[in-house]
Amino acid sequence: MKKKVFRLIGLLLIVMMATTSLSFAATSKQTPITKPAVTVKNIDNNYLKVSWSKRTKAVKYNVYRATSKSGTYKKIAATTRTYYNDKTVDNNKTYYYKVKALGKSSKYNSKMSIPKSGKISFAGEIRVSKEYFNLTPENPSFKI
Repeated sequence: MKKKVFRLIGLLLIVMMATTSLSFAATSKQTPITKPAVTVKNIDNNYLKVSWSKRTKAVKYNVYRATSKSGTYKKIAATTRTYYNDKTVDNNKTYYYKVKALGKSSKYNSKMSIPKSGKISFAGEIRVSKEYFNLTPENPSFKI
C-alpha cells in the first residue's frame, strides 16, 4: 500500500513539474515584431518624409532606400523615431523605401516592410531681383 501511495505522489509531482515548466516556457517566449506599415509624403517639394507605425518591443528602426521597387535597398538611417526626413533626394526622381523594426535581440527583428515610393517635383522658378545673383556650384556668389 505504501509503495502505491509513493508512486502516486511521485507521478503527481512529475506531472506538476512538467506543466509548470511548460506554462513558464509559453509565457516567456517572445514573438518577432510585426513589420511596420510605411507611408511616404512629399513635403513642400523639398524632401520626402518616410513614416511608419510604431511597433511594440521595437528599440529602433532601420530605413532602406532604392531607386526601383525591386532594386537593391541600401540602409540610409537608423532611428528610434517613427519617421525619417530624406533630404538627399533629387527632383523628379522616384525613390522606394522599406523599414525594418529592430528588437533587443536580432531574433525578434521584423521582416522588411512593403516598399512605398515617393518623389519631389519642383516645377516652379526662382526669381531674383536687383543686379546680380549666381547659384552655380562652381562659382557661388552674389552682388546687390
